[in-house]
Amino acid sequence: MFKKMRKAVVFTAVLALVLMFGAISAQAVEAGSDWQLRQAIADAGTVPTTIMLTQSFSLESAVNIPSEANITLVTSNPFGVELIRAEGAGRHFTVNGALTIGASGNVAQSRITLTSNLGPAGNRGGVNVEGGVGGSSVFTIFDGVVISGNRNAVGGGVAVGGTTAGNRGHFIMNGGEISDNITTGNGSGVARINSGFFTMNGGRIINNTAQGANGGGGIHTGSGMTGFGLILNGGAITGNSSTQAPSASAMHILTPVTATIGGINGEVIISGSIGGVNGHLPISATGNLIVPSGEVLKCKVEYCAAKF
Repeated sequence: MFKKMRKAVVFTAVLALVLMFGAISAQAVEAGSDWQLRQAIADAGTVPTTIMLTQSFSLESAVNIPSEANITLVTSNPFGVELIRAEGAGRHFTVNGALTIGASGNVAQSRITLTSNLGPAGNRGGVNVEGGVGGSSVFTIFDGVVISGNRNAVGGGVAVGGTTAGNRGHFIMNGGEISDNITTGNGSGVARINSGFFTMNGGRIINNTAQGANGGGGIHTGSGMTGFGLILNGGAITGNSSTQAPSASAMHILTPVTATIGGINGEVIISGSIGGVNGHLPISATGNLIVPSGEVLKCKVEYCAAKF
């Protein structure tokens, strides 16, 4: 009788949770190889899924995150893991749904590096946030995540785009590092193109090199939908470079994009490479540049800073 009563109590409690919060749908799985990672994403469908990476491995081609998928990657390896693009062209990930790498407040589980074995020519690595199919896509990283040593025509580390207001890619950088990436074009750290959206709340974009005419060794915002496409609330954009004059070494903002630097009680440090490449300013802008506090953004050849 008491067993039946306990079962009834447990069932009632579970039913109450389901009625209150909806069906418990999140799931967690492990992956230690290219095949296991792709299978876990395919099996996830529309169910929010956390994939625990157990070891480093190579990706044979770009991994697609479908438009209705919601995938989180973390690691159980105490030394961290690397996902390596070893051969062929293509990104690490193409994001049409939602991809989160790392966990808020848990650096140990966030030690995931996206890197590539680069030869003397050819592009590979990084993340492309495409804007979704029939909707928007979101790519988020946290402290501990590193995107480094990749090369692409645009957006060596991350490229974020889209086509319309309802079909926008959004890259949210809550921490982590984007470093030592190369573009043969513009935006070697992060490239925001068309209607893409980039929010930087923390982390570092450092030592990236752009070889294109507009530069943006750290960040490049290409032409596209008018309005806010770039918000920098915190973090550092330092030591980046561009190789063509008069391109900007740290950040290039192209019309008609509006960029906001700094938030409430935030601090953003922006600087070019040491001495400036060919004397370039760290920032060049033909679009709108807003500092919400009203304080004038202080720029020199080697250093810009907005502090609030």
